[in-house]
Amino acid sequence: MLSRSEIKEILLAAGIVLKKHRGQVFITNRRVLTEMVEGGLEGWGRQAAVYEFGTGLGNLTRALAQRAAFVFSVEVDPQLHRQALRLLRDL
Repeated sequence: MLSRSEIKEILLAAGIVLKKHRGQVFITNRRVLTEMVEGGLEGWGRQAAVYEFGTGLGNLTRALAQRAAFVFSVEVDPQLHRQALRLLRDL
């Protein structure tokens, strides 16, 4: 999981400026991330297919991929999309 400082570093290095109108936020609290994944997949287990809108840098995407059979994630910001591809290429 990327920390808040790692996210800031990546955004700065890539010249990415977040767009408020897109509601771009990043989950950096492991407990919150775990609760989101466990709550969202409760009752589904490993057979779940998950559709995520707003990949960001992939913290939630990676956590979902560890628990679901399939994750389809869409990121509309081209700069974040490029970074997500780079950061999640091992999945």
